[in-house]
Amino acid sequence: MKKLFFTTSLMLLFSLVSCNKDLSEEIVDTWYLRTISVNTISIEVNDCMKKSSWTFKEGGSLEAINYDGESNDKDCDSSKEFGTWKMNDDETKLTIDDGDGPELLDFSIEKDELEITGSIEGEKVSMTFER
Repeated sequence: MKKLFFTTSLMLLFSLVSCNKDLSEEIVDTWYLRTISVNTISIEVNDCMKKSSWTFKEGGSLEAINYDGESNDKDCDSSKEFGTWKMNDDETKLTIDDGDGPELLDFSIEKDELEITGSIEGEKVSMTFER
């Protein structure tokens, strides 16, 4: 009986561990902008800006669609950018290169939320995205 319990426990543990994705698989998706802060000061994200998305694709390509405009605009202005992304070996840093040179960023993923933090022109910028 003990052997059956032990074997069943091992199988359950193995199935739980094998189902966990590493972060390089978890980030592959389209993420929608929800919050922005600069030097810990929150910036209002209006309805136009909430349409902004970053799509991390398998193989390391990145597509960013940025929307701007007033919340009451029916037609928000948009721009598209393309680049690449890569995680370091221990999956603690994210490098994004949009053609202007690589940027090394801190990031975290919890459930359906992605937070990216980095420095732009000496300012600490933090952005939160949702799937």
